[in-house]
Amino acid sequence: MTEHVLDAENWCLEADAIIKDVENHVQYIKLSESLVNTDQHIYLNLTTKENTDYCIELSGLGFRIVGRQFDKTDVMEEEWFETPYSLLNRLAAGSLMQVYVARCMCTRLESSASALALGKFQYRNR
Repeated sequence: MTEHVLDAENWCLEADAIIKDVENHVQYIKLSESLVNTDQHIYLNLTTKENTDYCIELSGLGFRIVGRQFDKTDVMEEEWFETPYSLLNRLAAGSLMQVYVARCMCTRLESSASALALGKFQYRNR
């Protein structure tokens, strides 16, 4: 039995949101135009900051690596990831991506510290 989490159009919208969310953390990411995207899954072509290509499947189970080249589904790894960031962390384990993410976090912290020092930081009580 197959599970239909989203229809084909909504999977494409989901892919667009994911692409916008992670595009600054990868060299390239785009919905595959060669593979068949359905209401059960979609395929993303991704190049890491380290210049390594992957084909990623996104389904109701999450993200998984299905190819080590664009538009290829010849690997089908068993490990699934809940978020694109957990997938990227796995792809970049021990690499420059971790340094890049750390630098992004430092930049955001520095920006917040500067705003605090200038009195522009607003604390929101939840």
